[in-house]
Amino acid sequence: MNLIDRIAELHKIDKNISCAAIVRYLRTEKHIKVTSAEFSRYANGIENPPKSELVISEANKKVTELEKKLNVKKAG
Repeated sequence: MNLIDRIAELHKIDKNISCAAIVRYLRTEKHIKVTSAEFSRYANGIENPPKSELVISEANKKVTELEKKLNVKKAG
């Protein structure tokens, strides 16, 4: 399951979790300058600049943390 789908699954449980919330987390907590549009392009594999690895890695860590907190089982 890709990152966007995992965030969508979390959103079903907690409406405060969204791609925009993950982008806000990256900006405020991790101090990574990224827009929602950039995040979407990186997560969907449309663009792959060096910065995308950092953005996806940190977002993945946060989503995994939220999945554990909310007891969401990963598909696959």
